[in-house]
Amino acid sequence: MKSIIILVLLLGLTGCSKKQFDSSEINEIDNLIVNSKFDIKLIDSIYNIYEENDYLNGLKEIVYLYNSEFDTNNNVIIYPTPNENDKTFMLTSVCFARYFIDYTRLSSSLEIYKKKGQDFWFIGTYSTFLKVDIDRISFYTIDHFIKNAIKLDTFSINIWIRICLSKYLMLHQYYNLSLDYLFDAEQINGENLYIKELIIRNYLALDDNTALADYVDDFPDNYKFIDLSQEEVEELNQLFPSKKFKNNEKYIKNLY
Repeated sequence: MKSIIILVLLLGLTGCSKKQFDSSEINEIDNLIVNSKFDIKLIDSIYNIYEENDYLNGLKEIVYLYNSEFDTNNNVIIYPTPNENDKTFMLTSVCFARYFIDYTRLSSSLEIYKKKGQDFWFIGTYSTFLKVDIDRISFYTIDHFIKNAIKLDTFSINIWIRICLSKYLMLHQYYNLSLDYLFDAEQINGENLYIKELIIRNYLALDDNTALADYVDDFPDNYKFIDLSQEEVEELNQLFPSKKFKNNEKYIKNLY
């Protein structure tokens, strides 16, 4: 399989025209992005290699979101708005955007009432899509955009929509259901360390050290986790002292 990194270097040297995207490279690109800790320069370089397509458009938005900070106290928040031509990855980027921007509100038990011009909120304690009681404010993205993004993933190549849904479920402490979607993503890309990292988070929450050990072995010593808090990393190091894991503090504010 050709190396995306080599292509990035060749592009810089030759200034060649953009090439047609091959969907068989999605797993390799996903893994490069995760291993780079969502590096903007890397996604920009990859993005400039290929002609515009749904996958790279969506992934670029997700990478930029991981590197952004949102003022959740601001009364005016601009939401990315999907259109009828959006496919699975662009819809996924919208779901990630609304998750990150509204993390504080989503994790709050306070009721937010539906107001004119704000119909992306609705009050309810039951998700018809997830078939579980959220017991907090329900988020329109979960019942609508995520469902549509999964439906449009006809070839089962989109790990990111499953990751987004699993993160939402983790937020509301539905750890076993969150694991189900992560296992689904793992079937698509069994080498992706971000999927394995989120599986570890769920197992930590469930105190399932036996299942945890199988996934910890997949990470090298001194690995910097993207989405684990310092407390979670310290717990891992107590359980597996030889690993000497670290957390990547740059992303903790927006991801945890």
